[in-house]
Amino acid sequence: MMGFNGFELDEDLKAVRNLIRDFTDREIRPLAEQFDQENLYIPEELWRKMGRLGLFGFTIPEEFGGNHLGYLALAVAIEEVSKGAGVMYSPVAGQNGAFNGAIIDSGTPEQKQKYLPGTAEGRLKGAFALTEPNVGSDARGMQTVAALEGECWIINGQKTFITNADRADYIITFAKTEEGTVCLIVDKDAKGLSIGATERKMGIHGVGLNNVFYTDCRVPVENQIGKVGEGFLNAKDSLMGARLGVAAGALGLAQEAIDVAVEYAKQRVQFGRPISQFQNTQFVLAECQTKLDAARLLTYRCAAALDAGKHETYMASMAKYYATETANQVADKCLQVFGGYGYCAGYPIERIYRDLRIFTIFDGTSEVHKMIISKKMGVR
Repeated sequence: MMGFNGFELDEDLKAVRNLIRDFTDREIRPLAEQFDQENLYIPEELWRKMGRLGLFGFTIPEEFGGNHLGYLALAVAIEEVSKGAGVMYSPVAGQNGAFNGAIIDSGTPEQKQKYLPGTAEGRLKGAFALTEPNVGSDARGMQTVAALEGECWIINGQKTFITNADRADYIITFAKTEEGTVCLIVDKDAKGLSIGATERKMGIHGVGLNNVFYTDCRVPVENQIGKVGEGFLNAKDSLMGARLGVAAGALGLAQEAIDVAVEYAKQRVQFGRPISQFQNTQFVLAECQTKLDAARLLTYRCAAALDAGKHETYMASMAKYYATETANQVADKCLQVFGGYGYCAGYPIERIYRDLRIFTIFDGTSEVHKMIISKKMGVR
């Protein structure tokens, strides 16, 4: 695994960052406005290019087509692609985390061989279905059920707010059984599976968000991941990587907000001089960068711990909570630097502001993560 000494990335990670930064500037940044204004779905060719670059293989073992560079390299990658367009956080985080985490950790050799190489290449796309219409933060209250009939699981229920469901080749699905929760791989052509209309969203345009319906949906027993009753353990491990990805995506968007605000402040002249020369502007931007760097350290600590095999839930919660809350504060302050122009479409800060708003909500709200952190502290 690549390294982080607590203050600076090692040379290998810097090389990875620079490679992805160049790719982002060339392939992603030019599409940012189309993703947002035209709701352009991430093009298939871009998926394939990302796969060839290795962006979907950070957590996948080499024997299954990945590069296995690890979570710290993944965090760096997500931060870079998110600077180019916020929506790009989603495929890189998903393909390396929630979409395949359960398969990597608990899947059979046959499942790994069937799904992981295609996921690493960008040829297969995944989705992760846990949230339900009446079950958000309280995942244990899920109402989707599964019953074993012969050699098939029969699933009935509904999932909601499922990212990439409309384009997914397989959906990691969680359902209740009499013996506890089960984790199942549901292929897109499974009988009884249907995908609802795509939601209209405030931001993160360019990737779908859908309801998923299971009506006597038949899933072969060989698509079961792990043991019955251990579904929440599979979800918990997958969500650690997902929450790291959300934190890294927030870092990228917020850093882009700072960067564009700095450039604007140098160019915008008021009272006879650039507003960058006013102490208030300097103080605001200095505060933004300092807080974001602190959030980055928490995020990298979480990534380094995961690379070391330490699955500390509270570390992921601290990173996700602090990075996303800080990123939203940063975007708000940077938009203020733009004044009225920051409120207008066509300026990147307006898009960044909208894209970031969801980051404190999905993959566990800030309130849920504060509960997890306080529990670790022994505050009960």
